[in-house]
Order: sequence, then structure tokens, then C-alpha cells
Amino acid sequence: MRSIRLAALAMCWLVASSVHADVVIVNNYSSWSAALGGGDAKMDFIGQSGFLSDQYAYLGAQFLPGGTVTVNTALGDGWAIAATFPGGNKITIDFATGQYGVGLDLLNSYKASLYYQGELLFASGTLNISSGVFRGLLSTSAFDRVVFEPVGLVVGKIDNVYVGNPIPAPGVGVILGLSVAVAGVRRRRREGLVARLRQ
Repeated sequence: MRSIRLAALAMCWLVASSVHADVVIVNNYSSWSAALGGGDAKMDFIGQSGFLSDQYAYLGAQFLPGGTVTVNTALGDGWAIAATFPGGNKITIDFATGQYGVGLDLLNSYKASLYYQGELLFASGTLNISSGVFRGLLSTSAFDRVVFEPVGLVVGKIDNVYVGNPIPAPGVGVILGLSVAVAGVRRRRREGLVARLRQ
């Protein structure tokens, strides 16, 4: 009975962990852009006011209505976006096509989560501003939603958001090679665990 229960738990764990992406966080815009093969676009919020929704639909990006507002700030270029508490204190951006990279110029610390068709692929730790303001995420799997959540109860601000080229470039593979190797080690360990549970 115990072995059946353990096998069932192992299967649930495998199903729960089967949807994921290996992600590298890059602290340099040029390296991030080069890994995507260029072609990325910058969302700069200078001169905008009010809530964001489909203002960047021409880039294939749409903000969840009511969740993001533009604000004036003394930092960066003077314009930024912030999450609204009625919107869950999160900035949510949906993409029309699968993306392999997203970047941001932080004014406060944030966490980032990547989703594909409603499934969580990756959740970062704190993206802080201790070593510059740019943070770029490069993913081995396509994602169609990113959620930025400020750390703590502050109304965090993001100066700019960069959306990547939807076509994965060879540079992504070079930068993510180490992550793929780590994923292989994890997979082999997981397979070993399942084999031991079946015995």
C-alpha cells in the first residue's frame, strides 16, 4: 500500500514538474539582445498617462487592463509603469506570439514569472537593482505571458520593458547551454528517483 502511495506521489510530482523552462537572467542589455539575434523592441512610457492596455499591440504585447498605470518618477527618464493594487499589484503582459526573451529596466526590485497557455514555466527570485538596472530573461521555451510583481508592499516602478524577437536565435542556445546541461542532470536524477520508487 505504501509503495502504491509513493508511486502516485511520484507521478503527481512528475506531472507537476513537466512544464518548465530553463531561464538565464542577463544583467547587460547588449548581451541579452545579441542572444535573441537583435530585433527586440523597447517600450518606453515617456509622455503617456493613465492605464495601459493595448497601446503596444503593434509589438504583439498587451497589458492586462486595469493592472498597470504610467507614473512620473524622479528616476530614470522620468516616466515609468507601476502595478496597481486593484490589479493585484502585478504587471501582466500577454504576447500574441511565443517569446523567448523579455527585459526590463528596474527602478525597484521585482520578481518575474513566465507562462505558456496558462501554465507556469518559470518564477524568478528577486530581480534587484544592486548591479545596474537592466535585467533580461532568456528562456529555452516559448512563453506568451509575463507577470512582474514588486517585492514587498511598495508600489514598484519599471522604467522600460523590452520585448524579444519571437524567433529563437542561435545565440540563445549558446547562452542557455549551461542551463540545458543542468536540466539534463535534473532529469536524470528525477528518472533515478522514479526508478527507485518503483522498486
